[in-house]
Amino acid sequence: MKFNRTALSAAAAGAVLTVAFSVTVFAAVKGVVTSDGVNVRAQASMEADKIGTLSDGDTVEIEVCDGKWYKINYGGSDAYVYSDYVKAETETTGNVVCNKVNVRAKASTDSDVVGQVNNGDTVTIMGEDSNWFEIKRTNGDIAYVSKGYISGKAPEKIEKVKPASTNTASVNQEKTTDISSRESEAAKDEYAQVDAANGLKVRDGAGTNFQKIGVLNCGEYVDVLSKSNGWLYIKADDGTEGFVSSDYATVYDGDKPKNEDKNTKTKGEEIVAFAEKYIGTPYVWGGTNLSTGVDCSGFVYCVYKNFGITLNRSSSAMALQGTTVSKSNLIPGDLVFFDTDGSNDGSISHVGIYVGSGQYIHSSSGKTYGVTITSLSDSYSSSTYVTAKRMLK
Repeated sequence: MKFNRTALSAAAAGAVLTVAFSVTVFAAVKGVVTSDGVNVRAQASMEADKIGTLSDGDTVEIEVCDGKWYKINYGGSDAYVYSDYVKAETETTGNVVCNKVNVRAKASTDSDVVGQVNNGDTVTIMGEDSNWFEIKRTNGDIAYVSKGYISGKAPEKIEKVKPASTNTASVNQEKTTDISSRESEAAKDEYAQVDAANGLKVRDGAGTNFQKIGVLNCGEYVDVLSKSNGWLYIKADDGTEGFVSSDYATVYDGDKPKNEDKNTKTKGEEIVAFAEKYIGTPYVWGGTNLSTGVDCSGFVYCVYKNFGITLNRSSSAMALQGTTVSKSNLIPGDLVFFDTDGSNDGSISHVGIYVGSGQYIHSSSGKTYGVTITSLSDSYSSSTYVTAKRMLK
């Protein structure tokens, strides 16, 4: 059944109008059901009467978030669905109307610049903070851009109310009951290993719109409690339970191996973390100042120098150092080299630092100007890629 909100009766409309003068009115937010057989209940509780079910792809209009439940209009009556199985459309898009617009870590001109956007770029708007739009960056982080440089509007917010009572056992039972009845429950001896080079976010629901409650390290092993529609419900060694995308973890049968201590970053990961602090620094030919301007090799040279490693100054000379590694064996901190001068003879004219997940950070003089992160698989990068070198032992 494809469900959409029904028209209000005249009497109901009058009631809403009366309330509108006394409380803040929140517009309903569209939600899309992400699983088949999702229970619709009369109250925000698993013990409440089940008054219907929804199917994968059905749409609902979310009126209120009541703890872990969404209040919806179902056939003209108030009803509730468990929020893990509905993806709320809490994002909008906007277009940048100026060049070299700073993207900042917080909603303040005193905050650090973490990137730049240019005229015509499209941004994902998550919310607003006074005169700032809260946007989602390509790496999933939240940042801020002044509203004056963006054509668009913030998404509607879901009104939240505090549940009458918090019954953890009941919530867990509802989750377990629905998962076990509608999804393929994982065997007790299934586990997963994280594949994401930069770590994998653990969320409190099966969707990217849910809150992040933790991060798993690359290579970390976790117990798999259940599986559903591209998401794994896992339990980590520290007791954290939550959802992770199955795209970035491999599931195995058998006894889970013991995790090694992964609290410390590798040297390559430390280099990447340091380099990312300077996203948005302008491209300057011959520049070697990480704050005011760098060219491609100047950026790499300065980043590595911060860790006591001296590289050759030009990209072509850097390519003569280190150990050659294949594209399929890249790890964070490796250097990637390109032929961007149009010669197509394999000569080196550009360099960046591999960050993981098929991306590299570099100082670009092209359409995307300054220090930025780019995918190795985009058309320009893949057509100009030459080789990679590992400078760390």
